[in-house]
This record gives sequence, C-alpha cells and structure tokens, in this order.
Amino acid sequence: MENRNLFVGNLGSDISEDELEEQFSYFGRVRSIRLIKEKGIGFVRMATAEAAYYAMLGLNGVQLNGHRIRVLEAKPKK
Repeated sequence: MENRNLFVGNLGSDISEDELEEQFSYFGRVRSIRLIKEKGIGFVRMATAEAAYYAMLGLNGVQLNGHRIRVLEAKPKK
C-alpha cells in the first residue's frame, strides 16, 4: 500500500476528531482528519503508508462509539 489516506465509514454523528486521532495514533502519526458527520464518514491521512496499512488492518470492523467502522484505502479524487 503506497497511499497514506484512509476512508472511514459508518461513523456515529457523535464522533470527534480527537477520538478518531486517538484510535489511529496507535498505528503511527496522524497528519490530518476530515469528518463529514452528516454522512457518517471521515478521512484520515497518516504520516506514512506503513502506518496507514496497519491502521486499516487494525481498525477495520472495530466498534467505535457503538458503530462498527469500516476503514479502507481512500480512492483519489477524480
């Protein structure tokens, strides 16, 4: 995986950037987080592709605030 950007789906509307950063920082440094609360999605940019890969493996399917989140490699904008 060469991409450092991750898509996070099925987020609850009560999630904060700080909560997401706390979860993802276990796998490496978080560069940025963008939440779109009304759609229940977010984007996390990790410092390295390796950190993004391990965050995706470690967090995909995990319960976060009562929601089973999906973590996938983000697709580039068209």
